[in-house]
Parts: sequence; C-alpha cells; structure tokens
Amino acid sequence: MRYFLPDDVWKQHRGLGYGVPVSYLVIGFHAGQDFFSSPLGTVPVIAPCDGVLTTYSFSTSAGWWGVFTFLHDGKTYSLKIMHLFKPLTPRAYKEGETLGYCGGTGLAVTRKYGTSYIGPSPAEQASDRAVPHLHAELHKGEYLNDTNLHANLARLRTLDPVATFEAWVKNQPHDTMTFYKIRGQSAIYMKGADNAYYPIILGRHFTTLFGDWSKNTIIESDTLSPISESYFGLFAADGNGEYHVA
Repeated sequence: MRYFLPDDVWKQHRGLGYGVPVSYLVIGFHAGQDFFSSPLGTVPVIAPCDGVLTTYSFSTSAGWWGVFTFLHDGKTYSLKIMHLFKPLTPRAYKEGETLGYCGGTGLAVTRKYGTSYIGPSPAEQASDRAVPHLHAELHKGEYLNDTNLHANLARLRTLDPVATFEAWVKNQPHDTMTFYKIRGQSAIYMKGADNAYYPIILGRHFTTLFGDWSKNTIIESDTLSPISESYFGLFAADGNGEYHVA
C-alpha cells in the first residue's frame, strides 16, 4: 500500500478536508480531501495498490472523474477521484501505475467566480478561472452514487482518505516492498529516491535484509527507464553476522 499522490503533494498541498461543512453540496459536508496540484495536467494520480478502475465519466461538478476499487486486509474499498485533466482508462492497474493526472475540470474555480464550472478542454482548465486540484473520496465497499444525495449514507460509507491511508501506509509490514521487472527478463529492480531503477542481487544476503522478494509486489513493464549502472545490494558482513549496504 502506498499514497495515491506523490509525497510532496500529499504532505504540503492540501485544501478543503474531510467532514468540513459546505453549503453547495446536497449532503452538507465535504466527503473527501482536496489536494492542490499544479502545474496543470502534470501531477499523477497513482494506484495505491493492485485494483481496478471500474468507472469513469464527466459531469459539470466532478469534471473528469473515476472510481478505483481495491481490496485491503480482505475488505473492499473504492477511491473516487475527481477534477482530472482528461478521461481515464477503465482496466486493472498494479500498485504504482498512473491512473490519470490532476486537472481543473468541473467545480474547480477560484472563489470570486462562485459556483460555476470548468469544461473538459485543456484551454479552459488553463484559464485564470480554474484551480487545479484533486478531490479524493474513500468509500467502504463498491462505490454507490447514492452517497452524493443522502448525508446519512455518506457518513456511514465514506472515510477520511488522509487519516485512513496514513494509517495503512504506517502499518505496512517492513517486508512488504515493491519491485520491478521488464517483461520477459529475469532481472529484478528497486526504484531509488532519484526515480532510477537499480538492479538488485538476489540470494542469501538480500533475503537477510529484505525477506523473500517473490512474496511482495512485482510490477512488470515493457521498459524501465532510467536503469542505473550501479547495483543496489552490494552487501558487507560485520563481525556480528549482520549485513549492511557496502
């Protein structure tokens, strides 16, 4: 499990939060979390784990929106994402894949324009009327549209996405990691902080540090770029039998 936005956006650019009273919604409160996301059309929305994007559409209020449904700890959840830059592609996604990009469609306008709407075109989203941001809702179970109309159902079936995902990520087991492969090849890679892919050395030394990689998430792609010429996992042993990165 990971966050569905890049870490810098997740930590620093939050707007209207979950549960805040608002008069412009039928249910009377904000059922999700807003994340400011500039520059327009460049901030990815990322699959937090393996799942399926089951729904996408356009509406005047939500703009381009979709629902990503996934299992966590044996329970079904639905992540509704709104105000996207362009249409989404319904299909299965692996953890870490890009679902779409944050935009400024729908009810994503500066305060001076009141309750008005931004259309689907990039030009209209780029106008000074629009405020690029992602509105994200977390629903228990399969997404049902009736939470938009009934406050009691919305309270029962929605969760604070920030608090919930932070609890999930914080409690992630240390041996649950994400690895990468090129389809048809046997090499395994880890993604570094610099977004380069580092080949890793499997075997006893690696397993001592990180556990059995085959039990964790492996994302396969046609290509990986850039691939580092340096290996991740050149290990040295100390006198106590512990292994460290050399």
